[in-house]
Amino acid sequence: MCTLRDSRCINAILNIYRRQFVDSCTDFITTENNGNNSGSASLPHKPGRKMASQCSKIPVPFRTLAYCEGVHYGTEQDWNLILELFRNEIVQVEKERLLVALACSRDTHTLKMLLTMASDVNSTIIRLQDKPSVFTHVGSRIIGKKIILDFFY
Repeated sequence: MCTLRDSRCINAILNIYRRQFVDSCTDFITTENNGNNSGSASLPHKPGRKMASQCSKIPVPFRTLAYCEGVHYGTEQDWNLILELFRNEIVQVEKERLLVALACSRDTHTLKMLLTMASDVNSTIIRLQDKPSVFTHVGSRIIGKKIILDFFY
């Protein structure tokens, strides 16, 4: 339904994104900084280090869609939040969901910046084995196809 850009679906997924992800992860970091643990002791975690796998309350089957739509219809702050969570994440499956979301931006400058990060062999933000995925994900979006062509030519 959201693939058809149905406004009801988009509004519903954006509400989920805000309430069960942005607000939840903001509360999580505040709690962590106050010295209280979120209750998830199974993963190594440094206080003050946000990880989507620990703070997201979005049901797993909807996370990729919610993160992507949140970035697509969101602000630069949404993209920056996803990037921060991507950098901190240690669960590879969640990290991949966040990487997909980074490529969902509508902002051409942001997408070019992401491609630049991916093409920099010295960059530690995106692991070497994840770099090709950035181009795949950006290229899978309508706006991304042109950006990739312009990026290389």
